[in-house]
Parts: sequence; C-alpha cells; structure tokens
Amino acid sequence: QIDGTVQIVGGSSTGRWKDLAQSLLSEAKASAEPANGAIWMRLGRVQETRLNDAHQALQSYREVLKVDPSAGPAVEAVVRLLAQQNKPQELIEFFEGHLKNVNEENLTVALLYRMGELAEDGLGDPKAARKYFERILEVSPSYLPALEALERVYHVGEAWDELAAVYEQRALLAETPAKTALQYH
Repeated sequence: QIDGTVQIVGGSSTGRWKDLAQSLLSEAKASAEPANGAIWMRLGRVQETRLNDAHQALQSYREVLKVDPSAGPAVEAVVRLLAQQNKPQELIEFFEGHLKNVNEENLTVALLYRMGELAEDGLGDPKAARKYFERILEVSPSYLPALEALERVYHVGEAWDELAAVYEQRALLAETPAKTALQYH
C-alpha cells in the first residue's frame, strides 16, 4: 500500500489526487480512532489544497476534531475555511463548541472576543456582540478591548446605565488622572 500511495502522490493530475482522496477516505473509515485523526487530516489537506474542495475539506477537518477536539491544525483549518467562506454564524457556533474544550483563560477571552467581533461586524448584531463581550468580563474584568467594545455596543444600543458602568470600570483601571481623562475621549 505504501508503494501505491507514493505512486499516487507522485502524480500531478487531478485524477490521481482524487484517487488518493478516495483511498484516504476508505482508510479513515476503516481505521481505529487514534490513527484515523491523522488520516482525516491528510484527507482534508488533499481536498483543500489539491482538489480545491473546501466543503469536503471542512468535513474532513471536523472529523479530526471528533477524534481529538484539541487538534490545533484542524481547529485552524476549520476557522480558516469558515472565514474564507464568509460564514460568521457557523464560525461563532464552532467557537462556542470549541470553548467547551478550553481551560485557559487567555484563550477563552480571545475566543469570546473574536465571537463578539463576528457578531458585531459579520452579522451586524450588536445584541449578540454585547453578550460575548460581557462574558469576557466575567472571566477577565479588566480586559480593556472588551470594555472598549462594550462602550461601542452600549452606545449603539443606547444602554446608558451600562455605558456609565463601563466608564467607571475604565476609570478604576486607569493609573493616573491623565489616563482616566484620555479614556473618556
């Protein structure tokens, strides 16, 4: 089988890449779980880079994540493909699912912030964005980018009491009176 795989990979025609993809698909479906994550990943790369089939590649990368939810290359591939396909809602849903496997505060904050950006800019939904930015403050109350984002969405939503609370929080975080004044303008 290795000789056959080498021969297929050595070819440059689309037909041979399709043959390789079909072979990898059969192998992934037949193999035991730890091994099939790597096979699904290789299949996704062939589908994405050689066959230009982003839809099938996305499915393959998601299969990797079923085996290993923390597989960094598969996570990056899913995020990249969903972003390229301009699918902000699917990307938000992916991040929501991915958050369940994250135990690191910084990564949680980064994912929530990205979800807020996608909701605000990608979906044009400041209410959804507000929810994500507020969740950041539950994890990291002094995260300035979240406070700045909440300032925007509270202003747009005319949530004046909440906006005043953000200004108070930012004032508490400022080290000097001059920095406090700069935060208000």
